[in-house]
Amino acid sequence: MRRIHLYLLSFLFGIFTGFILCQFQEKNMSAEVAHASISDIPIPDYSLLKYVLVRNYVFASILFLLNDDKARITVIFLASLLAGIEASSFGLVLGLVGIALHGPLELLGFSFVASAGHNYWEHRRFLKNLSIGVMLIAVSALIESSVSLYVLFHFIRNGFYWLRSNGTFHKAYIL
Repeated sequence: MRRIHLYLLSFLFGIFTGFILCQFQEKNMSAEVAHASISDIPIPDYSLLKYVLVRNYVFASILFLLNDDKARITVIFLASLLAGIEASSFGLVLGLVGIALHGPLELLGFSFVASAGHNYWEHRRFLKNLSIGVMLIAVSALIESSVSLYVLFHFIRNGFYWLRSNGTFHKAYIL
């Protein structure tokens, strides 16, 4: 269980490092570009589901087959750094919303697969962690290709509202 926490921390550190690095850049997508890029995608998008499943299972296979914990942590950090940079191109709030819906399950699934890989190379039981990780990755891919797209489209089209202390709503700009 300690290894799963270590892998999760590496993921989170990479994602937030990517967000922080991109906050110093001035090139964020405009609301019109973000709306155009998401509004043409059908919800749920099964071609996106297939793409996400293949991409995630290839990454999970790499994590499983790596024989060294330092290499696993480095690969996890670099992949999550790139994911943080990619997500922050939509802006901080949209990037976090896009990751927050499916990200925890996906990160936990990758951590279970990495832990299963460690157990495999140590000649210990690994199938339970591997099966849990594979199922979590599949569920997160389904959420990413349907629910996340719907919520992002809603945020881009309608904006983001804050509830004030006096009970009224205030529309905030998200990009």
